Amino acid sequence: GAAAAGVLAGAAVLTGYSLWAWAVAVALFAASGGARGRLSVCALTLAAAAAVIAPWLWRNAAVCGHWFGTAPYGVLHNTFLYPGTTADSVLDPTFHNVLVSLALRAKALKGLARVHGDLAAALSAGPVLALFVVSFVHVFRRPEANQLRWWGGAGLLVLLACASIGPDGAGATLRAGFPLAAVFAAGFFWDLLDRIHIEDAWKTAATWALVLLAGLPTLVNALSVGPIAPYPPCYAPFVAYTGGLLDTHEVMATDVPWATAWYSDRPALLLPASPDDVSALSEGWHPIAAVYLTPETTDRAYARDLVDGPWRSWQPLIDGRIPEGFPLRYAIRLPADSASQIFYTDRVRWQEDPPALAEELDAGFRLRPGAAPERTEPSEPERGSGPKPSDAGH
Repeated sequence: GAAAAGVLAGAAVLTGYSLWAWAVAVALFAASGGARGRLSVCALTLAAAAAVIAPWLWRNAAVCGHWFGTAPYGVLHNTFLYPGTTADSVLDPTFHNVLVSLALRAKALKGLARVHGDLAAALSAGPVLALFVVSFVHVFRRPEANQLRWWGGAGLLVLLACASIGPDGAGATLRAGFPLAAVFAAGFFWDLLDRIHIEDAWKTAATWALVLLAGLPTLVNALSVGPIAPYPPCYAPFVAYTGGLLDTHEVMATDVPWATAWYSDRPALLLPASPDDVSALSEGWHPIAAVYLTPETTDRAYARDLVDGPWRSWQPLIDGRIPEGFPLRYAIRLPADSASQIFYTDRVRWQEDPPALAEELDAGFRLRPGAAPERTEPSEPERGSGPKPSDAGH
């Protein structure tokens, strides 16, 4: 049982490194069951969890030289040192111990309020969370139940602290505590009903009322209107099409490298902090054959992110204007006549008659929906000049 619990805890850690707190809580609970062999049971649980995690950590070390990859940089997201997710895109980040400490302290104080809302949402927006918290003043008949509640509650508090300084979406790990909280909240609620001398019909009605209140947030979310965007940033057909334009050894820089590597089976690099870094990477590391921008970047807030924010250097390319010195001089939009996605590359890689989902921004060729493509050969000086601002804006 302890080994199986360790395996499940290790599988949970693979979904988010902060869930190591959950694995430790499971190991400590397994060791608290009896007077004999507590240390061995704890060690067995942790060893089983480590056996599941070890292959992934080994893979990280082999690929990038760090056991946890770039995940630790996530704690610097949305800080005054690195606004947004720029900590992942800076080529030479500098970390001063004092500044990092101040940044994390400020982020934690601000993040606690945010993750408190995440916790309430994860535990059905109130009823389950309230009953779970109040259950800590109640003593269950079985000592194992009390021990599980205390160790699980301690693990949930550690997850709460990790989520307060974690990257965007770190609050989702709090959902791992929902099954435990739901069991103890329901157990405490039913124990209270048993102590009240009322008819069974009223107890059944109260139980259904709790179920409806707990499930109401999920029901509202299910019936609410979906996102405005017609597709997510990693729309598989477009990703596969752009990846198919590259050779297997060529590298693409994009804001969704995980989707590009998965759907198109091509090496993908996270979009660097500025277009100048594309040239630096091409000269000092590996030639960058393409840059692929998706709604992950193009849908950012205009004033906050693209004019005054950390992504202002990418604004010309988002608008379809190629700055001087940028090595990738040709582009197509996906889909045609849309500013949603744009693909930059070093040469014309598409066919003479590109598919209708693409529109070339090169001055010599333009595909309009419903019209036959026409090809005009640009003169040699114009071939590297990039798209005209008027063409790129359509």
